[in-house]
Amino acid sequence: MIGDVYNNIRFSGFDGHPEEVAAVRNLMGALEIARDKKTGQPFDSNLKVGDRFARSTRRNGLIVRPLGNSVALAPPQICTEGDLAQIDDRIPQSADEVGSLARADQARN
Repeated sequence: MIGDVYNNIRFSGFDGHPEEVAAVRNLMGALEIARDKKTGQPFDSNLKVGDRFARSTRRNGLIVRPLGNSVALAPPQICTEGDLAQIDDRIPQSADEVGSLARADQARN
């Protein structure tokens, strides 16, 4: 998942344009956490799903930045395939945990 993204990115647009860009050193990705993946229906903002997700990933040894119902990821490009595999393993664990809790909280409200 994450490894595929890094392996498939092409920076051909930087070939001479703009001249001021000397190097691309890292990338940022984001995950949107929705109540319904198909429709994109969000969780209520008072559930602070992004914050919950960030706390969960931290317990699993991964740091992400919460942004509302999304979280930002910024692994350095020096990550090994093993590092990226660990990220791929930890993100779904947190998504399962947070999604289940948020759905239960949403149903109570």
